[in-house]
Amino acid sequence: MRTKTVIAILCLFIVSSLSTSLSIVPGTSDANLLLQETSETSARNNSTSEYVDIDHSGYVWETANMVEVWDSGTDVHAQFTSGNLVIGESYQLIWNLSDSTSNVGVYDQGNVIWNATSTTSVESTNVSGLADGTYYFHATLAQQGSHIATDMTTIQVGNNSGGNNSGGNNTGGNNTGGNNGGGNSMHNNSSGGGGQIGGVKPGGNTTGGNNGTVTNGTSMANPLMPIINCSDIPWNDTNITGSTNITIDDCVNSTSEFWFWFEQTGKMTWLDPIVAVGYDFIVYSGPAMTSVQIPTGYGDDVFDLYLYGGNGWYDTNIDIDAGVTYTFPDPVERMSIRGIEAYEMLDPNDPTAFVTGITFASNDPVLMTMTPVTENYTMQGCGYDPSLTELMIWTDSQTYVQGATTYADYHVNCSVNTKDYELHVFAYSASGSSWSDYDEWNWTETDGFEAMDDDWTNLDPGTYCINATLYMVSGGAYQFVDFDFTCFTVTAANNGGGNPVTLDPCGLNSSYTTIWSWSDAQTYNYGDSQNLSFYVNCTRIGQSYTLEYHVYDITNSANPVAAGSYSWLATITYQSWNDIVIGLDAGDYCVKTNLYQSGNYLTDDGGTTCFTVVGTSVNTPPTLTAPQQALVAYAGDPLDCYANGMVFIDPDNDPDNSNIEWIVNGNSVASGVQAILPAGSVSLGDSLYCEATAHDGITSGNTLQRYYYVVPSNNTAPTVSDITISPTSPEESDTLTCSYTYNDPDNDPDASMVVWSINGVATTTQGTSLDSGYVAGDFVTCSVTAFDGTSTGNTGTGTVLVMTTGGGSTPTIGVLGTLAVLSVAFVLVSRKEIEE
Repeated sequence: MRTKTVIAILCLFIVSSLSTSLSIVPGTSDANLLLQETSETSARNNSTSEYVDIDHSGYVWETANMVEVWDSGTDVHAQFTSGNLVIGESYQLIWNLSDSTSNVGVYDQGNVIWNATSTTSVESTNVSGLADGTYYFHATLAQQGSHIATDMTTIQVGNNSGGNNSGGNNTGGNNTGGNNGGGNSMHNNSSGGGGQIGGVKPGGNTTGGNNGTVTNGTSMANPLMPIINCSDIPWNDTNITGSTNITIDDCVNSTSEFWFWFEQTGKMTWLDPIVAVGYDFIVYSGPAMTSVQIPTGYGDDVFDLYLYGGNGWYDTNIDIDAGVTYTFPDPVERMSIRGIEAYEMLDPNDPTAFVTGITFASNDPVLMTMTPVTENYTMQGCGYDPSLTELMIWTDSQTYVQGATTYADYHVNCSVNTKDYELHVFAYSASGSSWSDYDEWNWTETDGFEAMDDDWTNLDPGTYCINATLYMVSGGAYQFVDFDFTCFTVTAANNGGGNPVTLDPCGLNSSYTTIWSWSDAQTYNYGDSQNLSFYVNCTRIGQSYTLEYHVYDITNSANPVAAGSYSWLATITYQSWNDIVIGLDAGDYCVKTNLYQSGNYLTDDGGTTCFTVVGTSVNTPPTLTAPQQALVAYAGDPLDCYANGMVFIDPDNDPDNSNIEWIVNGNSVASGVQAILPAGSVSLGDSLYCEATAHDGITSGNTLQRYYYVVPSNNTAPTVSDITISPTSPEESDTLTCSYTYNDPDNDPDASMVVWSINGVATTTQGTSLDSGYVAGDFVTCSVTAFDGTSTGNTGTGTVLVMTTGGGSTPTIGVLGTLAVLSVAFVLVSRKEIEE
């Protein structure tokens, strides 16, 4: 198998090129909902989207967790129904039967393409010769190469000794747009198939197995489930009800509690409660609870222990770690487990969502209840809410010539930091050949997104498809997150030489260019900001692009309430960008994004990124205050309008987004949120003031103007010292170099001026080197004047005598000896002239 590389890239992606949401969305009839959404198709903004649904017939019974079972050696019958189709549109149904949820080990498959003549279509198949075991049917409905709906179901062949469920067909067990992990809570599914290991659903077996005995409840993999029919409890048995006067009416009238009764042996009993962010346990009759163990894989795996006192439930300030048995100092009849992170989105009606082990003080029968603790939840956005995590697949082209390399990319956006993930990818031939490839990546998230790449070379002509499934993994349990699917075609080489040529590769054909846009949450509280992200694939290198978005209130789509744009020159074939929207009122909003190439409209995102702002709080405008005083600005220095006492005040504790504008001689030289006046903007004699407008991101407040007197610079002049010319005994052919020590108390940069002179006459040479103009007997002087760009400091000099070749040496003369050396030179020259 090839080594796969995990590449962390800064671009964030959200959907495949023709689909707004790639999540497999649970159906409303499924008891295992993690998050309920509506599947959409960006190609048409329909009120109801296409779906695909898998049904079976011919099975002999159904297990308590709704897995349909066939006798050993019998044929398995499956029916794939596509609905809500748009007449005249072209569709493709791809299905296969594998031995895992990730499509590993395909036993049978099918691929049908048709133009819809009605709103529904039905395909059927019979599969023969399956060995005993658990299998998974996968079905994907695609349009123009992009998936728009998917479904998965679990079946079992053989091993049907558990009895016969007369309930028959699992009608409605699947849903429009996909099934959450095939009808099983993926919190409790294993990665390699094998069915559900987390317990059964209420109603599956209410007597002789769940309550009343410990046939169930002996392990986390086989938990005890709550009773469904209150009459199943023997209320007349005093061993059960004790002396608490609990009656059947207490059970019947309880709308949020879940009842258990069971014989137990003193060992840990595992209960599978229905929870949201916590749950309360109350023992009405029987021995008290002595210890509790909580499963791993939910949030930070740390929970809060509450006990019951005279004033109700109270926090003990004791943290319980998942997977570790906590023993109570004294047995308790009431306890509550709190602190389950809301972003785990545990459905309070899902009995397979959370498994907890409890031990009791004795072996006597127990009658107890458990009540979910729920709360409303606003999604927190990327990095916090796993429901926002999406998986995307794309290839660098849709059509390849035989011999070319196919490059596939997988991107996981908006993933939750610190969580462990696995990506399972199955690529296969959809044209009947046996070619297939399976790859798997695993990682712990650190930066909210992840990218992987794949490639295949020299594929035979035909159609190929890639299925990818993303799981969140904890403690060996696999939680389904998302699924995506794409296909591509390989054609026979027809260029005469048989050389591999990729048709319409990304970056050469703009028809592949797609915009993906998304917000960091789907619901915001009033006053929150909205972080919008955009990704553009398949741009042409060297071309200029502009991405422009508008935010609309859906009640008035003609008038945008916010907008933004970003322009760039493409140096790579993709680009990402994000922007923040602030100040929106409560309401429903959508974002429409357009892409322009060289000023010409290219494509848009369909306007399908939408979100809601909730709340009715009235924002209080902020205020800026400042003392009345004369302000001083030093020429050339930067300046902060907040200096000398300006303060931002907001009764709602909203952040400071005040706008600052700097006006010099009547012209605006800088503006923006908390803008600073840049250094060098004002000179002595300029008029200067800053205009500050209070803003909290939602509402503007008052405006202040603060005026300044510009005074001369308070700069300290620099100094130079130790001026030295090297070499110290130069000859006519040597290049002279002047060096010195520069010192500035303000740490301003060195801009000192260097002047060379020969025998007292200045040269035109600038810089610290001199390589001509002097002969033997000449005195060369380097004069350095200290300067920091603003103020001039002292001047220092150094002088050397140019010697003939091999003519001895003369030391460099510092500033104090310069006049003496020049005097000696003058006397020598004069004497020579007299003698001549």
